[in-house]
Amino acid sequence: MCLRDNVSTKVLLTFWGRMRGILDPDACWIWGGATQEGKNGMPYGYVRWRLATGEKRKKLRSHRVAFVLYQGIDYADIAGKDIHHKCGETLCSNPLHLKSMTISAHARISRLKQWEEDQEWLDQDLNQLQTRQLSGYPNQPQPDCVE
Repeated sequence: MCLRDNVSTKVLLTFWGRMRGILDPDACWIWGGATQEGKNGMPYGYVRWRLATGEKRKKLRSHRVAFVLYQGIDYADIAGKDIHHKCGETLCSNPLHLKSMTISAHARISRLKQWEEDQEWLDQDLNQLQTRQLSGYPNQPQPDCVE
């Protein structure tokens, strides 16, 4: 059964109403509700949601709820999977920016992204070093000019 089948229109409007930027389908829809720090130290939005009639409300990440509602699938369908933010913004709940994938695939993407960020930092460092060397900084002797 689809998650949205058990949800009133009022609850859906409240949920989607907590997103900032929702009028632009290409923009990140930043969660404006409660947040909590994830294992990676980044903030994630969360919402308390009743998965089935008669159950207690559970604390769920807002981007996972948005993904399930948009896809029209049951929350159990994403159990054991990660929802990757293609935009890199952990508070984004735009379903067009989200992709369901295995935990191992998500870990590979995260390692690759970290490697690319490290490479960018190293490239900037090398460029600064080369600029300093070309300008004689710090106090490096300049070759004599030949006339």
